[in-house]
Amino acid sequence: MKPFLSCLILMLVCLCGCYHARTRHGGFSADKRYELWVAGHGAGKAYAKANGKHIYVRIKDRETSAELFRQEFKFVAANLSWRVDWRSTNDITVEFFDYGDKIPVYDHDSRRSLTSNHVATLRFERDPVTGKFSEMK
Repeated sequence: MKPFLSCLILMLVCLCGCYHARTRHGGFSADKRYELWVAGHGAGKAYAKANGKHIYVRIKDRETSAELFRQEFKFVAANLSWRVDWRSTNDITVEFFDYGDKIPVYDHDSRRSLTSNHVATLRFERDPVTGKFSEMK
C-alpha cells in the first residue's frame, strides 16, 4: 500500500507542475465561408495569473479547408479574453483584454464593477488576389 501511495503522490506532484491552461473560441464570417479560431495557452501557469500567454490565430476556408492564415502571438495578461468582430467577409478585428491579475473570467460579479484592460488589437484583411489573410499593422 505504501509504494502505491508514494507513486500516486509523485504522479499528482508531476501533474500539478505540468498544468497547462487552454481556451479556444472564434467565429464565422457572415456568409459562413471563413472561420477564425483563437486558441490561448497559459504557458504552464494558472490562466488567471498575469503571465505570458501564447495565442494562436488561425483562419481557414470552410469550403476547401485551406488554411488562409496561422500565426502565434504572445501577450502578457491575466485571464486573457478576446472578442472577434467580422467587419466584413474580408476584414476581421480581434480585441484582447483582461480584468486584472487573478480575476477569473467567470467571476461575473467582480467583473461587473471593473473596467477591462486593453491588451492588444489585431486586424486581418484578405488579399483579393491570393485569397489569403494577413495581419494589418
